[in-house]
Amino acid sequence: KKDDAYEVCKILKEKDCFVKKKDDEGNLVPYIGHCWPGTSYYADFINYEKLLPLYKQFFKNEDYFFGFDNIYTWVDMNEPSVFDSEEMTMPKTNLHFDGTQLVEHKEVHNIYGYFYQKVAYNSLKNRFDNKYRPFILSRSYYAGSQQNSFIWTGDNKATYEFMNNGIETNIINGLCGHSSCGSDVGGFINNPSAQLMKDWYSFGLFYMFFRGHSAFDTIRREPWLFGDDVLNSIKNSIILRYHILMFIYTKFYEYTQTGVSVLKPIWMVFKEQFNELINIKDNSSLFVLGKEIIGVNEYTLCETGAKFLNSLKTPLYELESGCRATNFSVKDKEQKIRKIVIGGKIIPWTDEVKKCAYNVLRSPLSIKVFVDENKKAKGYYYMDDGKTIELEGHFLYLQFVFNNGSIKIENLNTSKEVTNGLIKDIIPNWNKIEVYGYGKEAKVAKVNGKDVPVTYNKETDMAVLDLSALKIKVCELVNASLE
Repeated sequence: KKDDAYEVCKILKEKDCFVKKKDDEGNLVPYIGHCWPGTSYYADFINYEKLLPLYKQFFKNEDYFFGFDNIYTWVDMNEPSVFDSEEMTMPKTNLHFDGTQLVEHKEVHNIYGYFYQKVAYNSLKNRFDNKYRPFILSRSYYAGSQQNSFIWTGDNKATYEFMNNGIETNIINGLCGHSSCGSDVGGFINNPSAQLMKDWYSFGLFYMFFRGHSAFDTIRREPWLFGDDVLNSIKNSIILRYHILMFIYTKFYEYTQTGVSVLKPIWMVFKEQFNELINIKDNSSLFVLGKEIIGVNEYTLCETGAKFLNSLKTPLYELESGCRATNFSVKDKEQKIRKIVIGGKIIPWTDEVKKCAYNVLRSPLSIKVFVDENKKAKGYYYMDDGKTIELEGHFLYLQFVFNNGSIKIENLNTSKEVTNGLIKDIIPNWNKIEVYGYGKEAKVAKVNGKDVPVTYNKETDMAVLDLSALKIKVCELVNASLE
């Protein structure tokens, strides 16, 4: 904001840190435009090395953060956005200093937002004494932005077209290396119908960044304003998100290690059917979270997609109920967003829903075992303290292997820091193990050599091992078997 009484403006002006333009006499003067604060200067983030120390000072100022350590940063309008410019952004002839020379804005427009978010990330990191993870949300991004921030897909509209396009954009961003992405649930512009609100929240389950957000001139979006049916549907979608949050956290850890996107097009998982699946033009109809959960959008599902799902030899399961998933059809009158688990996968699950995501780390862990045609399944579970940057072995990474009734669990992180480090006091206990599709009724299980009763539901072919009474940490369970 252009205001000499505003400390940030005053210091940046004194240090000559604003983007420049040439006046009528050819002199360099600070560029002035209009954005949300009103009349504004624009900090020259291309001059990164000069601005970073100054912003580190700003972020240390308790007046901005009220003494709290859980206030983070939303970097908006950082394309940069200029309301009174013909192109709604900075003139191409504006001038930046890149540390060695002046360059025109047209040469650096695409990376301006990148350096903007990078300054914010490192300044917030410095505020936490380089110990804890900053959270930055940025609207503008570039190659490498995944190192600094989460992003969202911008000002979308409250239509099914934008809902479907949003999942495609998230997939594309992931394929380009940036899985830290989401879209505004319900649409930012215009007003969603009650049905669209239900469907979009169900869709939003697959976003890495999941939020509702809308323009100031739209109707209120609180779920209870749409009636009990919509309220209950949205509530169930959010609760389901919490149930699988540790699964998503695990997939995100694996993404940081491999660079492989979390949200994938269907052909990326079923590579043998690539020639068939590549003909599916709308990636919003079939997509995969990790390698385990297929999103089936029956609004856009085509004949090719339905035929593919119905022809799979590997059994498919409904995520919420555990029932076998069948009868995929483009003629289904009750269209919806289905969450389908691929047989042979194991999903970490939190039964106890908490008030915030951070507390899910401490919640007792369950796993859902969805067996394949050979009665086998595999899955992974990752947890850390949820905040530390340099973990240095202070994390759990468990591998679960189910083979014809036997479950073996191995911690792939062999560091001694697992049990005596940062996470030793927050490692959760086991809650239960659910096995779907085993096909045999078991009455008892052996868990670390002890007998545990098994509840069997013949209708859903589900066996449940209740481990809660054993009071054992998730890292202490070595094996279990159905008998």
